[in-house]
Amino acid sequence: MNNLPATWVLCTIADVTAPVEMIDAAESQDRDIRYVDISSIDNIRNRIAEPKHLRLSSAPSRARQILKSGDVLFATVRPYLRNIAQVPESLDGEIASTGFAVLRAVDGVNPSYLFYKSISRDFVAALTGEQYGVSYPAVKEDQVRAQPFELPPTNEQLRIVAKIEELFSEIDKGLDNLLRARSQLALFRLVVLNRAMQDDTGRQFPTKLLSELIGPINQGWSPKCELNRQPNDSEWAIIKTTAVQPMKYDGTECKPLPLDLKPRPNIEINDGDLLMTRKGPRPRTGVVCYVKKARPRSMLCDTVYRFRCNEDLILPEYLELALNSPRVVEEINSRKSGISESGISLNHGKLESLPVPVPFNKHHQEFIVSQVRERLSLIDNAESVIADQISHAASLRQSILKKAFSGQLVMQDQGDQPASMLFERLRSERAKPTAKLSRTDKKKEVA
Repeated sequence: MNNLPATWVLCTIADVTAPVEMIDAAESQDRDIRYVDISSIDNIRNRIAEPKHLRLSSAPSRARQILKSGDVLFATVRPYLRNIAQVPESLDGEIASTGFAVLRAVDGVNPSYLFYKSISRDFVAALTGEQYGVSYPAVKEDQVRAQPFELPPTNEQLRIVAKIEELFSEIDKGLDNLLRARSQLALFRLVVLNRAMQDDTGRQFPTKLLSELIGPINQGWSPKCELNRQPNDSEWAIIKTTAVQPMKYDGTECKPLPLDLKPRPNIEINDGDLLMTRKGPRPRTGVVCYVKKARPRSMLCDTVYRFRCNEDLILPEYLELALNSPRVVEEINSRKSGISESGISLNHGKLESLPVPVPFNKHHQEFIVSQVRERLSLIDNAESVIADQISHAASLRQSILKKAFSGQLVMQDQGDQPASMLFERLRSERAKPTAKLSRTDKKKEVA
């Protein structure tokens, strides 16, 4: 940052952004709105993908920020997830959650230049390092606005944005193709799992209740643990719910047990266990995997169920396939309950009554597992290649942004008015007394 071009100024986000008007639904005329919350953001393309259509009177209490075209939305919860987007013209005047820091560029600052700064690796990494909280890590809006901002002359901002968009457009063409291919592979995976639950005539195998196929269902323990380091091999640990992925157990997703707490060996995870998430956001509830290789001294957390198969009736590898097959997943989804999308649970009794398609012959189960593993292995390999290519595309984008915010992407023009003059104008305008916008000084809720 010390090597910026002479015509640039290093300031902060707060220096180049304006306050955002707030709305109080209780004091406003009811109307149809499009509401943007964190789940509306596509964090790969960094755009608003799915705003919700609501009546203002039925919108959540955090639906308070009035948007303008060009605004930058930066999610303050889990900033490392990069839920960041720019507001298009089609959403001008709509409403956003207070879970975003809404960054509105002042006159003389290009909104797209501000947006590209907000998605840069350095910007996101700095805020990730400042997040607070254990179960709900977040940053405050003041922390976002305190971040450094490289301010070029206004005309140079336009040239930088034009160059970024030219280079990104080429990358995005390839990225779109990769994402389409990934979607097709996900569909193929579902087809393979669905077909595995059918006999040679295409009819689903007869079903048995899950309670007939497994032993007791256990859940674990969720003490307050250290989050800033991985446990070493000799330490006891508690798994995170993220250890349980569809048909994949990640034993590295765990947190060390504090030394002043005694471990509970009865909830230690063992090879051959089946795990299912029982609580959390809707997409993350009811996720199932089979533990092929457990990390020693890893214990079950409170938000995950653990059970083992009655192997006289069913193979654990087959049950993992069945519980991830489309029809059974649909049954699991129908048994979920909760008053919000982020607070869903799966009742113990409802889980036991789950119908599971089972071929009676265990040799048939072994054959199915073998065939499905072979096909899913091909899908896994293809998905791995695509993931590497998506990561490479992201790295290319970040290298472009790094050059952009160090003054190396476009040539400087000595005819441009120096940014110092723009900065002085902004500072003098900010010093003038102005009327406060309605309720801007109220503390924001976290989405």
